[in-house]
Order: sequence, then structure tokens, then C-alpha cells
Amino acid sequence: MCHATEKWTEILPTILLGFRAALKENLGCTSVELVYGKTLRLPGEFFIATKAASDPVQFVERLRTHMQHLQPKPTRSRGKQTIFVHSELLKCTHVFVRRDSVRRPLQAPYDGPYPVIKRSDKFYKVNIHGQPTSISIDRLKSAFKHNVDDTLHIEKSDAEIKPNLRKIRSGHRVHFLIISYHHDDTGGEYAAIFTKDPFPVENE
Repeated sequence: MCHATEKWTEILPTILLGFRAALKENLGCTSVELVYGKTLRLPGEFFIATKAASDPVQFVERLRTHMQHLQPKPTRSRGKQTIFVHSELLKCTHVFVRRDSVRRPLQAPYDGPYPVIKRSDKFYKVNIHGQPTSISIDRLKSAFKHNVDDTLHIEKSDAEIKPNLRKIRSGHRVHFLIISYHHDDTGGEYAAIFTKDPFPVENE
């Protein structure tokens, strides 16, 4: 094997592998079996013999037939995103317009409210300072107007507002004393007297 090529040093690993896999007559086994306890897998056993190459014309014909029977499948679109539209936006009379420019500190993110002139699927025509302007619904937010009629008005007569006056003959102010008893930590009892604010009185 070394004489078959000029670069015999490149074949030395293969020759050494042959020595290790060769059967020793005096031992009845290979030298590899003495070291590892089992035989080596030779390079020829790694590969399965392939069939002879087919005719290129037949290969091209089979490839063409296979490609003709392929069925393309539609790809999933990732660019379409459903936009949430509030139901009140379809029937509100006024809207807020989002400010997309760079806002100053403490500046509100929305301007308005502005009255709606005309509606379409993607754009609303809004009256901004007397100018009809078409704005995308992505920048709009429905405005809820305060209904004045919902405010509860309670009217009381003068008789209901006038406080109840306690009438006494002398016309003096009467102080009511509130006496309450408390228990201290030692178990004793003491009384605390609190004076309530005087009630308004009216002379007879």
C-alpha cells in the first residue's frame, strides 16, 4: 500500500489500523481485542455501498415531474393587525384628536373635543377651529358630553332650612351636661363631665 503512492506518510494511519485489526495466529485474536475487549469497526463498515449513478436524463425527468405535482401553500400574513375601534366612536357627536407630535411638558395628549362632520370606515371629517379636517380613526377618541339635565336640584323652603329653636321663658342659653363613666387600668371608676355647645334659644 505504501508503494502505491509517493506520499506514503499519509497512508501510515491506515497501515497501523490494519496491524491492529489483523488476526494474530499465535494469540487467536487481534491486538485491539486484548486492549479494548472487542474488535474495531473498520472504515469500510461505516458506509453502505450505493447503487450506480442513474442516467442524468431520467433524473431530470423525475425531478421535473415531482416539481409539477407540488402544491403551494398560502403563507400566513403577519402584517395585518386588527385595530380596536370603540363602539361609542361610531355614534358620538364630538371626538378628541391625539397629538402625534412631540409634546411639551405637562401638555395634554389629546386636543378637543371637536364636532364630527362626516364618518367613513377609516377616516372622520372633524371641524377643527372652523376647518373641516380628515383624520384617521386611529387618532380619535370619543368624547362624552356632560348632560346638564342629569344634575339633581334640591330646593328647600324657608321653613325647612330654619333650625328648630328651643323656647324658654327666661331667654337664657341652656347648657346640657354629658356625664360618662370610664374605668381605668387599676379597676377604679371615675366620671368625666363634658359640656356640649349651647343650643340656640329664642325668647317667647
